[in-house]
Amino acid sequence: MNCFSKKMLMCMKFVFALAGTIGIGRNLSQARTDIREVSATSCEVVQVNLGLGMTTQIVFEQEPKVTLYADKKHFKITTTPLSPRSLAIIPFVESSELDSLQASNKRLSAKMLASELDEALKTNLVVIFENNNQLMFLLRFVEKDKADYLLTVKQVFNKDCKL
Repeated sequence: MNCFSKKMLMCMKFVFALAGTIGIGRNLSQARTDIREVSATSCEVVQVNLGLGMTTQIVFEQEPKVTLYADKKHFKITTTPLSPRSLAIIPFVESSELDSLQASNKRLSAKMLASELDEALKTNLVVIFENNNQLMFLLRFVEKDKADYLLTVKQVFNKDCKL
């Protein structure tokens, strides 16, 4: 198998994995349409809706050069050479942290758990592109059925924005 074939195979595996994540392929009549498109300037903060146990993918028009975020314990943010314009955001919470949230209220509903996680763990993400262009995001926990599976971001340049 030559190098091109290996890369193509890896790309296909990624696409099929992503398709399975958003519900495409098994039953097209039940496919999820949780793809959100936003336009943003460097002066706006874009909310990213995360669900515990789910990966959210952000797709940009250009390749990010730097990602900055404070809470590396609870959020893994990564990319791959096969998809350099995309970031995958994976929230991570230790079971002991979940237990401490639920200890006072016994068993929390999904909505209450998302609210508690959001209160305790929300953080920001700054993505810097070539020529020091940047976008800002607020990572928020929501119920799984309200989470962003795929967020496509179009960067808009506004003359009023000084960043």
